[in-house]
Amino acid sequence: MDGGPDPLGAVRFLGTRMGFADKSLGLVVLTHPHADHVTGLAEVVDRYRVGTVLEAGEAQEGPAYIAWRKSVEEEGADVTQAREGQTFAIGDGVTIEVLNPPARHLRDTASDVNNSSVVLRIVYGRVSFLLTGDVFEEAEGWLVRQGVLLDSDVLKVAHHGSRTSSSEDCLDKVSPSIAVVSVGEGNRFGHPHPDTLEALHREVGAQAVLMTAERGAIEIITDGERLQVKTER
Repeated sequence: MDGGPDPLGAVRFLGTRMGFADKSLGLVVLTHPHADHVTGLAEVVDRYRVGTVLEAGEAQEGPAYIAWRKSVEEEGADVTQAREGQTFAIGDGVTIEVLNPPARHLRDTASDVNNSSVVLRIVYGRVSFLLTGDVFEEAEGWLVRQGVLLDSDVLKVAHHGSRTSSSEDCLDKVSPSIAVVSVGEGNRFGHPHPDTLEALHREVGAQAVLMTAERGAIEIITDGERLQVKTER
């Protein structure tokens, strides 16, 4: 799900987690086409056999997105446009639920592309993960109003912990025990915002808010009953 801003970052990471002979990915997800999410995915599709690509259906100008589209077309993977209500059963009792975007994407928002991000809830046994892309408060509010089940043990915090997301209503509905902020160290946007960090600390406690800028790669492992957290540092 997303590939980060480094063209080779995602394939390097996959290389440390998958066997040398394992070159197949059943599902690759692009939450939205901004360069900091799509850049690393083109190389993933080039180097691995990909069964299905799930994306929001929002196009974007720029070399990173163009390279991604070229790689997907050359791979010949099935491309599915994400829509609320879709489910994917990927084996071993793991289910992926698509919560966003709606069939009619939100428009005239602070960022239509971000608010159309693919939002997934992944369920395995009694454990659930909510992966929120870069949605803003507008999309979070839409999800809350739809009454969809957001409650999850692990939250991938929206939009790198920016001030535009992590509204109180949404955090209350998710009620996570662990929150992960994917954010670059010393990034020029100043993410995560102090107000967002304060809200997350109130919700889950400061020790349960994990940031890649501080911890490096963060792995959360589950057997469907318990959670184990491993960090790079």
